[in-house]
Amino acid sequence: MIVDGINDERDWEDVLASMEVMGIEIEEQDDIIRTLAGILHLGNINFEKGDNSSQEDSKVENKDMLELAASQFGTSAEALEKSLCQKDISNNRETMFKVNNINQAQDARDALAKGIY
Repeated sequence: MIVDGINDERDWEDVLASMEVMGIEIEEQDDIIRTLAGILHLGNINFEKGDNSSQEDSKVENKDMLELAASQFGTSAEALEKSLCQKDISNNRETMFKVNNINQAQDARDALAKGIY
């Protein structure tokens, strides 16, 4: 898509130059960009009903977005999906896991994105 008066390549170069002027090292720039990319990929994750017919569980529908987000955050796709599709309930003696329905998984995704941002 082309929009008159907007040059994304030039704007991106301006962002990188601005970070350099501010004294942000290349490694830290990479971390910032990777984190922002992870948040954007996280927002693209969709959920569907899980495989367990006896519960209202959820699973990630588009595994490609899950894998992209997980790789940007430096974790596994399995760990990220688990953190979105179930919650742990702990007391002093034990931890139990409860599955999230689709709406709860979406809320967990959004809360994670907001927390990271």
